[in-house]
Amino acid sequence: HSDYIPAEWLPTFSSRCIDMNFQRIPELAEHFVYFNDDMFLTKPVQPEDFFKNGKPCDAAVLFAVNYKATDALALHVAPIVDTAIINKYFNIKQVIKKNPGNWLNPRYGKHNFITLPLMVYHNFTGFWPFHLPYSYLKSTFETIWEKEPEICRSSSEHRFREPMDINQWLMNYWQFASGNFVPRKISSGKAFQLHNVKNAEAAAAGVTSGRYKMVCLNDAVE
Repeated sequence: HSDYIPAEWLPTFSSRCIDMNFQRIPELAEHFVYFNDDMFLTKPVQPEDFFKNGKPCDAAVLFAVNYKATDALALHVAPIVDTAIINKYFNIKQVIKKNPGNWLNPRYGKHNFITLPLMVYHNFTGFWPFHLPYSYLKSTFETIWEKEPEICRSSSEHRFREPMDINQWLMNYWQFASGNFVPRKISSGKAFQLHNVKNAEAAAAGVTSGRYKMVCLNDAVE
């Protein structure tokens, strides 16, 4: 962490601080892919699976955030705060009108039917959490730090996660709203929740079937 995180924020036990300061890594390329520790490649991949024409490959699907108070509250509130910042800078109607194919796309399959009814709202309600490797631009991190230095700094200086912290999903959402991405097939990857035997067996089948290029094996608790 001391290789790139300012000393006054260390030691840190918050993924917020670790994830949101990648732009400080001197050797980090403009185009990079971020994996959590539960994400894996399960088939050969090419650079074009993550970037095309200099833009990140991703799937933008709207989502109605609906969380309840749990022990993981600090994790669950983050996408709500992230989305609030997106709504501060972007108008959903203008964003979709400018790049309609980014939001309703054959590559998204049945997920188009999730986005469609949420397009009537005046603000973004949230974004579907696919929990797969993230294609990022270093400049996206720099832009958000420039526009929202106070909340970026406060989220970084907390030693542990706090409910109102933002996280690196904000960078993901920003690329969606700014139109700075290329739609990719949702079927290229899948996140599995390992909270019971049935789900664990489905995850094992998903890994060994060769169906997906990438998977997330998440140890969520219901």
